[in-house]
Amino acid sequence: FAQLISNILSEALASAGGNVLISVQNYNQLEDVEALLNNLEGVNSHSVSLGYMSEFVSFTDAETGQTYDTEGIRQLIRDSNINFPPMFNGTPEEKDDLQQEFIGPVFLNIPIDARRNLEDTRGRATFSSGRNLTPDDMGHPRLVLEENDFLTAMDIDAGDTVTYNIVSQGLLASSRQEVTFEIVGIRKPSGLNTS
Repeated sequence: FAQLISNILSEALASAGGNVLISVQNYNQLEDVEALLNNLEGVNSHSVSLGYMSEFVSFTDAETGQTYDTEGIRQLIRDSNINFPPMFNGTPEEKDDLQQEFIGPVFLNIPIDARRNLEDTRGRATFSSGRNLTPDDMGHPRLVLEENDFLTAMDIDAGDTVTYNIVSQGLLASSRQEVTFEIVGIRKPSGLNTS
């Protein structure tokens, strides 16, 4: 089995120019895959990302000390009079309904990508506030958010904190853990993701 996986990885590396994404279905498989990658010719480095689902708990503005729950965030959006969706011709109630649909995936319930930051990536993105994650951030609950109209309307900035219930799903059970993250940077959007 290991040789088959090794052959598949070798072929994928050769045909993809050295860049591949490998997804495992079970965390327990990660050690074996990393062992293969560490011993596979043509692999110069690799990065492990762990994905988690999150449920928004609260946001705290570092400047004011004000904490907002889900309804508080929704009210911030209403009060900001954000121009979203652009050129919308419906009623204020219809606009509010549409905005509320977008808030969840943008901020309230987002997937969180936990990555082992093995190298300094500070120079690879442009930030409107704060900085990128660095190897010094490993082991600390810190995150970078991508700038968007909603975050701007809510005046979310580096130094603010956001608390999520991190949901871990397993075959036999699931668990939740409440974690408060410090926002260390707001990254300007780009069409290209690098890490």
